[in-house]
Amino acid sequence: MAFKINDSKDLPYIRVAFSGRHDDAELGQYQNAIFSSSGFLHRDQLIDYSAVDDYKITSKGLETYAECARNRQETKDISAKRKLALVSTVDLIFGMSRVFIAHANRILGNYLVFRPSEEARAWFAEPRDPSTLKK
Repeated sequence: MAFKINDSKDLPYIRVAFSGRHDDAELGQYQNAIFSSSGFLHRDQLIDYSAVDDYKITSKGLETYAECARNRQETKDISAKRKLALVSTVDLIFGMSRVFIAHANRILGNYLVFRPSEEARAWFAEPRDPSTLKK
């Protein structure tokens, strides 16, 4: 799995770009990297899968990832206002991103899947309606 995390203050969100092969075996490595990112607890995230050419993540892998995330201390401190946008134009990855959201439903934050990244960026700019935020 190749990924790059850009948590620069120059961006309005953390940008994660995945490329190449993406499989269950390396999800823990990614989780450790994103959780140790300085803005993880409060900044929005745009996770871009557009350069992934060999997607082998399973539903079980996503379930395990979400369960591990729920059990991490950092997760308990996440801002409920935080938004996480997953972007993919590939049907398989788009669908599996929705599977991830189903598994991550007990982690604070708001999650949506988009095909074009422009829609994700527009979503970040929308006002955050407190009535729609997870408690």
